[in-house]
Amino acid sequence: MIRVVFGGITAAAVSTALHRMRETKRSELRAKTLASELRATNGQLTQTSERLKVALHAGQVGLWQVNMRTGDRWLSPELLGLFGLEPDSPEAAGDYLSRIHPEDAEEAVKHEDRVPGEVTQRRFRVRHEDGSYRWMFSRSMLDPNHSDPYLVYGAMVDVTEDYENELELERLNHELTDKNRSLESFTKVASHDMRSPLRAIRSLVEFLREDAPHELDEGTESYLDRIDLRASRAEQLIDDLLNYARAGEARDTPSLVQPQRLIEDILETVSQPDGIESVVEIDCGPIFVEATPLATCVRNLVDNAFKHHDNPPGVVSIAVRQGLKIVEIAVADDGPGFPSSQRETIFEPFRKMHARPEVEGSGIGLSVIKRSVEAHGGTITVESEVGSGSTFTLRWPIAALNLVEGPAHDAHSDTTSETEFLPSLLR
Repeated sequence: MIRVVFGGITAAAVSTALHRMRETKRSELRAKTLASELRATNGQLTQTSERLKVALHAGQVGLWQVNMRTGDRWLSPELLGLFGLEPDSPEAAGDYLSRIHPEDAEEAVKHEDRVPGEVTQRRFRVRHEDGSYRWMFSRSMLDPNHSDPYLVYGAMVDVTEDYENELELERLNHELTDKNRSLESFTKVASHDMRSPLRAIRSLVEFLREDAPHELDEGTESYLDRIDLRASRAEQLIDDLLNYARAGEARDTPSLVQPQRLIEDILETVSQPDGIESVVEIDCGPIFVEATPLATCVRNLVDNAFKHHDNPPGVVSIAVRQGLKIVEIAVADDGPGFPSSQRETIFEPFRKMHARPEVEGSGIGLSVIKRSVEAHGGTITVESEVGSGSTFTLRWPIAALNLVEGPAHDAHSDTTSETEFLPSLLR
């Protein structure tokens, strides 16, 4: 065996020393890399923490942690602020559970229904430092890591203004409902009382014609015609006002409706003048809607289009298309039209599109349509230019299909099963 010795140090020892030096350098390099990563991670954590603090402060969100078994708790400065407390004040060290309103305490601290990892939401009142009670909305959960079944984490916000606004809205809705009932009752009584003298006037005119048919000259006959016409129009005005007051109140059970049959039935019930053609374009399958109020609104639009058309030959077109959760029905004509500046005012009561004496009407029809459409969650718009006709576009909400109970069918439905219509309803 040959051993190489350098100044008393063997080659093996030198190799070992060199290997250890290389490992030391690698370790130092790894340490520097880890230190750099740690600094970067700490910087990110610090930045995230600062952002969270700003967000919690800006959003007035308080954080808390409570051990339901030991009573140990931690409250963030933001949460103490919601109670009107300063973090370093003596009161801040008190038991915040004692601040919960006695009527809400049991529900607020209930622990039995909590499931680890699931969020629990509760709303309760907490006594503010000024003596008032504030409504708090809390979201909390048990320790998701299951390390302690009694450890609860939560966040809380002050919702006093929102809750008071909610109560005020409920009060106003209740008040509005009562006023609407009173208005409806008054409208019924008033319309009956107003109709009675008008009917009496028309009856008297008829009696005069029957009792003295040969004694009435041409002028008197003309006066009687005018009296009868004015009384008839007054009765129609009363009916229109009553319809306006009731518009949107009637609700209908949603049903599957064939648009083609719906439009065909409407065209059979309206008066179509000679020389005015109707064109129908259907671009959707069956729709699940409140059929009766929808049909009433479309029928009135179609009737208006025919009635106000002043230049035969002409065309009234009805286009039906299905959108996202709505059905869109456009009724267009190539009649006289009206200035585009009247697009909004045309839906106001007593506004008439035309002042033609041969077209009777109270000017309430479009108001009734708009009121009914909006009461059912839809919208109606119009585009028009003088001499270029008008297009009224009605957008009506499609109801959610209930496949468990199954919808009822109406006169516009056919015998096909609901499930066969699903592709059309869901597209």
